[in-house]
Amino acid sequence: MALLAAALAAEHPGRYLESRRAAAPVVYLAAVSEVREVAAADAPDSAPRMEATLQVGKLFRPATPASPAPAEAVVRYEQAPAAPPRGAPPAEDMPTGVFYRLKAGDRAVVFAGSFDKAFPIEMITGPPKTVAAQVSALRAWLLAMDENTARLHGVTPAIRAQQIALYDRILAELGSPRTP
Repeated sequence: MALLAAALAAEHPGRYLESRRAAAPVVYLAAVSEVREVAAADAPDSAPRMEATLQVGKLFRPATPASPAPAEAVVRYEQAPAAPPRGAPPAEDMPTGVFYRLKAGDRAVVFAGSFDKAFPIEMITGPPKTVAAQVSALRAWLLAMDENTARLHGVTPAIRAQQIALYDRILAELGSPRTP
């Protein structure tokens, strides 16, 4: 299930815009403590609206330098559809967009506009090893970016250095070594 959510998130074009993550005023690592549905899917091609209560563990980028991290935050998201059975063709009416599938105990790196209850800019979610692998992949992708790709993504040398340092801190917090 986490792999499907990761695959769906990875396919969304916004997932590849490093400038979206770099511009997030709030970035934190949290543990999912509760997940609840707040609105059912209103059409066959839509997804249920969900809320997750997150226990904030480490604040990497505060909204303002003097802002302490709250003990918990609530994020809204759309539930990733269940994977079709192995060998079955993909559903024709699969919704498109950025979806997540969270469960209690998962970890989440949250890129957000604030700690308010809202849809985050982006989340990287799953068991700690899955989150670490995704952060490592983002770090490696950012390091491998050529000049034209960096320009397309709004990544300057300063932004690249800032994001690499952020990903290194996240990986250290997850207890995962960074990859070259």
